[in-house]
Amino acid sequence: MGKPALMVPVHIEQECNVSDAERVGAGIGAEDFDLSKLLDFTHDYEEDASFRMWANSAPDRIVAALEEAVSCRPSANTRQGGAASHMAPASWFRLLGWKA
Repeated sequence: MGKPALMVPVHIEQECNVSDAERVGAGIGAEDFDLSKLLDFTHDYEEDASFRMWANSAPDRIVAALEEAVSCRPSANTRQGGAASHMAPASWFRLLGWKA
């Protein structure tokens, strides 16, 4: 975090990562390792402080999501066919601060 990346993808998944990084301004892609491209990119590079804050808050969000899941876990009698009270996937996204 806070360091721009020069990415040289060799397969489709890495090309997707390059696309994401370029979209948010975290780095650039290239067909070969050319450090001058990265140096040129860094002249206008600014770290996204909101991303660092979001990433640093991950442990608290994960614990909150786990605690919520445990508190909503179905009891033994609801697992026997009763109305189970459990979290839908969208609830996990909400607790983690992600968009579903």
